Amino acid sequence: MNEIIFENDFEKMRQLIPAGTHTVVLYDRNVAQWMSLAADPSWETIPLEGGEGLKQWAHVQQVVTRLMELRVDRSWFLAGMGGGTVCDFAGFIASVYMRGIPFGLIPTTLLAQVDAALGGKNGIHFGPYKNIIGCTVLPRWVFCNPAVLSTLPPEEFRCGLAECIKHGAIASQDYFRFIENEVAPCTRFSELSPQVLERLITGSQEIKMKIVGEDLHEKGIRKALNFGHTFGHALAAYVPDLTHGQAVAKGMVLAARHAVEQGLLAPDRAARLSEVLASCGLDTSLPCAGNTYIPYMVHDKKKRGKDLEFVLLEDIGKYVFVQEPVVLWENRSRNPGVTLGAGLDRDLALWADKVPWVECRLDLAPELSAVGMVALRMQCMGRENRLMLTCPVTPGQTSVPDMLREMISWGAGWVDIPLDASPEYAGALSEMARENGVGIIRSVHFWDSGEGRIPDAGELEAITQKTFGEGADFLKIAVLTRSREDSEALLSWCERQNEREDIRFRITLMIMGGDALWARKRALRKGYPFVYSAPDHNRITAPGQPSYQELYP
Repeated sequence: MNEIIFENDFEKMRQLIPAGTHTVVLYDRNVAQWMSLAADPSWETIPLEGGEGLKQWAHVQQVVTRLMELRVDRSWFLAGMGGGTVCDFAGFIASVYMRGIPFGLIPTTLLAQVDAALGGKNGIHFGPYKNIIGCTVLPRWVFCNPAVLSTLPPEEFRCGLAECIKHGAIASQDYFRFIENEVAPCTRFSELSPQVLERLITGSQEIKMKIVGEDLHEKGIRKALNFGHTFGHALAAYVPDLTHGQAVAKGMVLAARHAVEQGLLAPDRAARLSEVLASCGLDTSLPCAGNTYIPYMVHDKKKRGKDLEFVLLEDIGKYVFVQEPVVLWENRSRNPGVTLGAGLDRDLALWADKVPWVECRLDLAPELSAVGMVALRMQCMGRENRLMLTCPVTPGQTSVPDMLREMISWGAGWVDIPLDASPEYAGALSEMARENGVGIIRSVHFWDSGEGRIPDAGELEAITQKTFGEGADFLKIAVLTRSREDSEALLSWCERQNEREDIRFRITLMIMGGDALWARKRALRKGYPFVYSAPDHNRITAPGQPSYQELYP
């Protein structure tokens, strides 16, 4: 295990490198004044531009080229001095250059001293995807001089506090309470006493290194240190201006909310986490909508096959690992959509830009001339795959309506074919869909002008077998319910089916009536493939249909 030194005197750091050893320092230009105090005059130095932009392959090539010009070989020692990105980058360079040379780290930010420089994780990004290329190699030592933190911008110090809070949240109620009581009330770094600062740093280091000591290569317990990172890295990929600390703070809030949704964490504990983050000056608001950052989550390096692995809280100081299917999150990113009927020709462009998909109720849309169809096509040009085409059929109907036929030829995303359509109609429409790369939804509705009818489990299973047995991609079942008990039973059945390996989140059960809003919020959380909404309350197309604003405020 690497040695961690907490010391104000850089001379102690220089003594860690054997006399006469050729040494090269990779350092952040922003800490040049500290580097001049830390480095021996005989050492070679390579300045870097810190920040997330450093962790790209082009910079690896530049630095390796310079090391070769200096004739650095495996007898040399490399030191990395700077914040978390410089420590990650320097560790990566040292680990791969000539298959590895010895190195040490001199972290100069709170985030680096309590997290990034510890534990041997070294890596770079691949485009917007965080830490895709890397390795786990421990430095010989990590030298933490608290004096360097005095020149940190306040925002950088707050970013480090996010990692300290993370460590308390997953592993220590006492340390978390210490931050609440002793650190959060201080509005500036200068207000922290030396004793409080030392406990802040060393307490966080002890938590992390205890975990790393048990699981260096992240096969088990070390994954707990990823709390907030799956969400946070996705946010940072979508909003590159976010610092690591800001992203982790927001990611922890999202992870806590998700734990509450899953029934794992009490709401007051989630609120306590948000409050200490805010008290420490960390902005916990989201910079983007949920279905915009979620696609980046499915590329997270913590993905395991078909599942994403999350670290969620059960309480302050207590975590649990939870695996959830990637397809569930893909569905969450794809919803809700909006149904357009009478205003289709007028509003398609607006909603095609705003939502992941638009259901086009062709039976409710106005009849359009050839010119009108061209105008409609222009509204969705380049976004045709966001269209879901729905056109109810009459008993015995065999011919496909011209408007539906033409819109399928555009390459729409999906077409909804009623399960009770004639075999001739369903076959012809399915063939058109496959020829144009259009997904097939089979649908069945249990509602009428009266009380409606609740299908039983046997009937639902028969519908499911028929739908997927005939090669459909998705199944939509719409039911008008009159009681929460009926709604709960139907949704529970749907969720059990969606967990089946042969179905994998391809069934939508659309509750209509008084439970519609409650049921569709649940459908969003549970990853139903399609969750329908109205543009507003004046344009609903089914009983109780909620507005887009209600589902996605």
